Parts: sequence; C-alpha cells; structure tokens
Amino acid sequence: MKRIIIDVYKAKGLFSGLGQFSYNFAQALMSAELPVELSDVKFTLLVPPGFNLGGGKGFEFVEAGFRHRYLSGLTQQYDLWHSLQQFPSHLPNRNTPQILTVHDLNFLVEKEGAKVKKYLKRLQENVDRSVAVTTISNATKEVLELNIDMKGRPVTTIYNGVKLNAHLGNWQPSYVTREKYFFAIGVFTKKKNFEVLLPMIKYFPEYKLVIAGENETAYGQFLREQVDELGLDGQVIFPGKVSDEEKYWLYQHCEALMMPSMAEGFGLPVIEAMMVEKPVFLNSIKSLQEVGGPVANYFDSYEGQAMANQVSLQLAEHKIQNETNPDRLKNYANRFNWTTCISQYLALYSDILEKKR
Repeated sequence: MKRIIIDVYKAKGLFSGLGQFSYNFAQALMSAELPVELSDVKFTLLVPPGFNLGGGKGFEFVEAGFRHRYLSGLTQQYDLWHSLQQFPSHLPNRNTPQILTVHDLNFLVEKEGAKVKKYLKRLQENVDRSVAVTTISNATKEVLELNIDMKGRPVTTIYNGVKLNAHLGNWQPSYVTREKYFFAIGVFTKKKNFEVLLPMIKYFPEYKLVIAGENETAYGQFLREQVDELGLDGQVIFPGKVSDEEKYWLYQHCEALMMPSMAEGFGLPVIEAMMVEKPVFLNSIKSLQEVGGPVANYFDSYEGQAMANQVSLQLAEHKIQNETNPDRLKNYANRFNWTTCISQYLALYSDILEKKR
C-alpha cells in the first residue's frame, strides 16, 4: 500500500487565505471519489494539535509536532508528501519525495534588501528538495520561474477551489444599517493598498466603506490615522475579523467588492464576491486579471475622484448587464471549484507515484 501525507497545518488560521485553502483542501479531498489508480493509497493529513477536521473514511490524522518541525530526518517515510504552501514549517525526511505548492512571492513587494534575499534562499531550498511544484496561478508561476532556478522541475498551475458557505437567517451586523456600502476584506498589510479607497469614498457620501480583517497591525493603525485626517470617521468601518456567517451577509448586501491589492497569488475574495453576483473592482496586477478575467472591473487610476467616476459608471453598466444575464458572474466563478482542483492534484499524485514504480 502506498502512503501519501498532506500538510494542512495552516488550517489552524482560518482567517487567512492559506488557512482557508488548507482547510477546504482537506475537506474536499476527504469527500472526493478517488481514481482507480489511487485505490491502494493510504492518505494521511498532518494537522495542527487538537484541530478537528471531521471524519474522513480511510483517512489518518497525525498531529504536527516537534519532530516534524525540527527532526524531520526521524519522521516516518512516505511515498509522497504534499506541502500546501511554499514556506512549510514541517518537512518530510529526505527519503520522501515532496510536492510544493507555491501561492505567491509577495515578499518581493513586501520586503526589501537582505530580507528579500533571505526569503529567496529559503524558497530555493524548498524547491530544491521537491520533485514537483504547483502554483495557484500562471502569474505566480511566471514570477517563480523568473526568481528561482527550477533545475528542470515541472511547474503545474492548479487554480484554487473556492467555496463560499451560504448561511440562512439574518446575520446583519450592527455597524451596517440601511446605508449602501462597499466591501473589502483581508489581513491589514501594506500590500492590500486599502488606503487608496479612502479618498474615493469621500465622493460617495451616501455610502459606507467596510474593510474587514485582522487590523491590529501597523498598517491598520496607519489606516485609522488616515480616516481621522480625512474626516471619514463613521463612514469607514473596521469591524476586524468577521465570522463566516457575517462575511456571507456582507458579500450578499454590498454594492461591490473593492480589492486594490498590489500583490496577490490568487485573490479568494474576487471569486467569493462573484459567487453572489457582486461586481468587483480590482488592481490590474497580472494575478488579479487572471482570476477576475473579462467580467471584473480594473481601476484605471488611484486618484479619488477618478476612481469614484469609474465605479459609478461601471456599477450602472453592471445593472444593465444583469438585466439580460443575471447569472454571468456566478457562472464565471463556478469554474473555480474544489472538485476540479482536487481532481487535478490527485492526477498529479498518481503521475508521480507511477514514475516511482
């Protein structure tokens, strides 16, 4: 019997993109119908201590510990180890072939000088010990191959599955009443570029701007100071982390999603918003264009009034398009599903195991 282990340790942080990816990857894998060629494979999930992923028939769960982090040479040997992100804190022993999934090289934008070199060195080492590498977008693949010596290793793009859990009932938060609002969400780091939305919202006095996510950061403090300076107190709302139910309500009732991010590997909120037929306004970086495709809107400028004019015009166009094709955004978003994503990973597992025989 062959043994495959998947590192889903990041599932412990469900308010981050990596956490959502790891958790939903595990759920989708456990419910997937395995191809015949993998019928003799035993799957193991490396999970955070005490973390409950629910049952999975035939799946084994191993809690990540000191040995996996610091003494990988002493860990059990597997036929294949899949690290779900590019900087795993737990590694297989050298006799276990590894697949590395790379989400982004955002540190090229976020860091400078010696720190960039440090991250590149670490990523190169992780690639060097892998038999195959996957990326979550072609944009990430392009940046990876420009900055890392792949040494002939194959790089396969497999798009993320996206799942937005629907919740019945009234989950309306108290900070949103009858006003229209624009919505943004993400961990508050400088790459998110949320500050460009503040001058824009001044031109929408009847609207609010809700920016959800972990905001107890230096960048979060900077944004709060900007709100005070621009006199936007009460119009811009920072609710912090939001529950799954609250997030769903905010997507459902917003006028549009705003995502001016300067660096993304994929951009989950883009597809989540489209799943409930909400227009999205994005930075025109390659990864967001790749995911948003022809149905998204891309900012032409980051000057406040120009942004407001563009948003007003394209919101009007969205309403007209919805009259003739009300499901166009949802239909586009549905191509990013977990069934397709997992089936492509299973095919990759099968291919690597076959080459080992």
